[in-house]
Amino acid sequence: MIAGVSVGALGLDGATARIVLEVSNPNGFTLTSAGLEYLFAFREGDPAADDATAWRVIAEGFSDESASVPGNETRQVTLSIPFRYQDVGRAVQQFREEGELRYRLSGRVRFDAPLRDVRVPFEQTGTMGL
Repeated sequence: MIAGVSVGALGLDGATARIVLEVSNPNGFTLTSAGLEYLFAFREGDPAADDATAWRVIAEGFSDESASVPGNETRQVTLSIPFRYQDVGRAVQQFREEGELRYRLSGRVRFDAPLRDVRVPFEQTGTMGL
């Protein structure tokens, strides 16, 4: 679950979003990620419309940042996602006009397991508002 979003480093062409995730580990042992594939998008247009093309990608890529969550605990993990200003212009405009932004964060978390590389998919949709 997304617990917060802030802007990190700023550059001439883009910046880095710092997305704080609430990560729960229901297992009795510590899980350590070896990386994360992600796709961060926002929804344009009518929220009731069932059209997959209405999602506009803000950023997608791979983060090799590692994170550990002890067994049977929940921790906050920060994911740094670089983005270009030109890709978020419409999202900012929609946020200013409507006061909210519908988003989707999806991808796969990679775990280095003893016998094979394990990838666990995830997806969260929600609304960021004023």
